[in-house]
Amino acid sequence: MRIWQHRAKTNPPDDARRFVLLFRIAAIFPIVAGSMFLLYFMPSVPSIAVLSATVESMSFKVVVPEMARLSLRGYALSFEAPATDLGFGTQDRVLKSKTTSRALCLEGVITPEPGTNVTYERFGSDPVAIELRRDDGKAIGAFDISKGIVPETLQKATWIRLVAPKDDDDDDKSKKACPGKALTRLPVHGLADIGSEIRPWTSGERPSFGTLLEGTIDIFARAIPVPFTRREPRIYPATSSSITVPPGSRVTLGGPQEGRAPWVGFALPNASNSFGLDVRVTTEAKSIAFIRPGGGLEPEVLSIGLFTQLANDPTLVTGQVVIAVFFSVFQILGSAASWVAARRTTRTTDDPDFKPFERKSVTLPAE
Repeated sequence: MRIWQHRAKTNPPDDARRFVLLFRIAAIFPIVAGSMFLLYFMPSVPSIAVLSATVESMSFKVVVPEMARLSLRGYALSFEAPATDLGFGTQDRVLKSKTTSRALCLEGVITPEPGTNVTYERFGSDPVAIELRRDDGKAIGAFDISKGIVPETLQKATWIRLVAPKDDDDDDKSKKACPGKALTRLPVHGLADIGSEIRPWTSGERPSFGTLLEGTIDIFARAIPVPFTRREPRIYPATSSSITVPPGSRVTLGGPQEGRAPWVGFALPNASNSFGLDVRVTTEAKSIAFIRPGGGLEPEVLSIGLFTQLANDPTLVTGQVVIAVFFSVFQILGSAASWVAARRTTRTTDDPDFKPFERKSVTLPAE
């Protein structure tokens, strides 16, 4: 027995439409992958801050002793020995060091021990002064003396103060406490706070300690390293211009105290003005904080955001270009495939011999 079965012909434009849909979907994957990387997998990049400021004083806690070594030549040294028990009664008596009234002149270097607080100061046109202090009973530093004798009480001093002559170019010994030219380019290497908040006038001689008079800060960032490449680390400017530090504020590092990086640089007498110290330091941190006078105790954090990285990081810019190229290629291929499918559909519809169904005979087996 023979019957006729109608079967639809395979429509070539349907295959083209599936091909177009595949390319449309594939074009979305680069965008989704890039967004997932930026939001969840992109590593945080530390910033590199370069600070130039004029301050009345600054202090830091020594981290690497050799990087904070100081020359004693030309400085008048005074110190205060710790409390000494003379054996009379139950209370100790404090023996004041004789050098608090008369300067001690030494030539050589002092290497501060880790944890020693070092303060550089210069108020107005006063000479540069250095103070080294410890409150835990440990030695302030190690002396390497080429001329002079280090008293035993100096080895156990709670603080040491070094004062440079007012005019280093003046060789008149009658005007200088100690002979020799003092080195006033002072090293900075440790955990530091630059400047301090403005304080009101008091009955003391100084209305404020360590005021930051003016300053600017430049922020750089380290580019994200590309895996499996040997390219050297690259940095890029995170800001188009220098950021002005608010006068009378304090510059510190954001984040927990344990994870803070040291400031590295130097301080020297202001060359263009007759007051303060010029500080040139840099540090690597994820965020820099400003504490402004009158702004409360909450620091205002300056950090590199996601959009700054997207616009400036050379690695991310290259990745964006690659994603855009892939997206454009898929879109062009999809548009081309769609155009081809539309042409085929139009050509098939205009064909008078086109038959949507074909007849096919099927022979059934006899019973």
